[in-house]
Amino acid sequence: MTPSNTSEVRHLPAEGPELLDASWPGLEHGALDAIPDALMIIDLNNRVVRINRTMSRQLRMDPEEARGRFYPGLLHGQNAPPPGCPNARLLIDGREHDAEMTLQRLGQCLVSASPIQGSDGRLAGSILVARTIPGGEAAGRTEHQHEPVKPGSGNPESLGVLAGGIAHDFNNLLTTIQGNAELARMDLPDDSPVRMNINEIDDSSTRAAEICQLMLDYADKGVLEVEPLDLSDVVNGMREGLEAGAAGNLGFDYRLPEGLPGVAADPIQLRRLVRSLVTNAREAIDQDAGVVTVRTGILDCGKSCSADARFGHELVEGRCVFLQVTDTGCGMDRKTMESLCDPYFSTKFAGRGLSLSAALGIVRGHGGALRVWSEAGRGSTFLALFPFLKNEEQNRANAEDGDLAQWRGCGTVLIVDDEKPVRTVGRRMLERMGFDVLVAIDGREAVEIYQANADRIDCVLLDLTMPVMDGEQAFREMRKIRKDALVILASGYSEEDVLGRFRGEGLAGFLHKPYRFKILRSMIRDVLED
Repeated sequence: MTPSNTSEVRHLPAEGPELLDASWPGLEHGALDAIPDALMIIDLNNRVVRINRTMSRQLRMDPEEARGRFYPGLLHGQNAPPPGCPNARLLIDGREHDAEMTLQRLGQCLVSASPIQGSDGRLAGSILVARTIPGGEAAGRTEHQHEPVKPGSGNPESLGVLAGGIAHDFNNLLTTIQGNAELARMDLPDDSPVRMNINEIDDSSTRAAEICQLMLDYADKGVLEVEPLDLSDVVNGMREGLEAGAAGNLGFDYRLPEGLPGVAADPIQLRRLVRSLVTNAREAIDQDAGVVTVRTGILDCGKSCSADARFGHELVEGRCVFLQVTDTGCGMDRKTMESLCDPYFSTKFAGRGLSLSAALGIVRGHGGALRVWSEAGRGSTFLALFPFLKNEEQNRANAEDGDLAQWRGCGTVLIVDDEKPVRTVGRRMLERMGFDVLVAIDGREAVEIYQANADRIDCVLLDLTMPVMDGEQAFREMRKIRKDALVILASGYSEEDVLGRFRGEGLAGFLHKPYRFKILRSMIRDVLED
């Protein structure tokens, strides 16, 4: 596990705390960069002294940016090393330790920590090496079996990290696309012929955001962003896409009553569920003539209904809103029905379709249940049941929307992002709300601007991943200037993935990219009026 040129204990000059700034013999950049594994030098205060090129690439962080950072935050996303961390064990007994662990951004790794000793024989620091485990297999294989992971090797952890990184970068682009589409639409008269083009851009970017969410889900970094929704409206808005490319022998029957009670749901996940169930229904019909029926409505769900829900029993008794998709296709036999909840089961070729376990996860995540009826040769019916908002909840949500539409801000907001298009669209949104806006291109410039204008900056909208100084460092520097600094963190990564690094430090809020005008305005209002 440990590279051959670091297998023995290192003997270094005994400068103590000054080692962080020393050029340690045998650990020059060139030597470290020649090691193919991700490698990190750590001092006795758990601060990063140096990282090699592989670690820099996997953390997506410049080596100088990592220098001096607290290593548990970089590798584990938390303020302290987790139980069993080899480096934590090394600090106790001064010996080499290794363990199999999941590291933030690196995935499943075999992690080894080796001691570094000063010339006086005392422990001076450690070398931590992380080697990605191909395929997520267990540790304990021979040295030659530890091959670097190549794209397409099928390692779920590595592919998850890759998917999360792509989603993050793409969400930055979508912030610009969606934001400019919204701002353009606000300036257009209702009868403008250009409005249709703007709506198409907005709809397409929404679909792209859904794909990003799927990648975050694959990376296990997804997050539900719930709002009141009308199921009929959701399906109506998807009809063109649901029918795209359908054969002439396939018919669609929509039964979507107006004025349904609202459900508290994530719009991306709900559209994902609808699209999946309809796609499965279309493919069940295949080359034969048939009909896909999509219905929404209200259903009284008593004890017998909950007991009959083949998948999911969490639904509270009472009236529910339902989504039902029925096809006249091939149906399923008993054996297929018994395998439906297996996350790896599919009747399609690799890479097609959303497994029922994932669909069930969406339904359960919204407090609902799923019922399935099918018989070989006689089609299938999938019925998703959701609790709906009570009248007072719906009225409160409507009232809050009305109040928000009338709200105007005042004061100054500092927006920090290394992407110029994101800064520009964010600035235009904030100015439309009534704010004066200052901009910074990275964390270092943001701290300088904040230092000079701390008395008049009311709030900071801060990107997380930036060169020179990232959002995490900039946030801490701003809090040194003003303990009550109000900072909203913006990122294409998920809230759960990011906030572990800021737990207990007074972050004012988190804004997931791409964000819409309404979401940004709501966040700013809540932070300033709290």
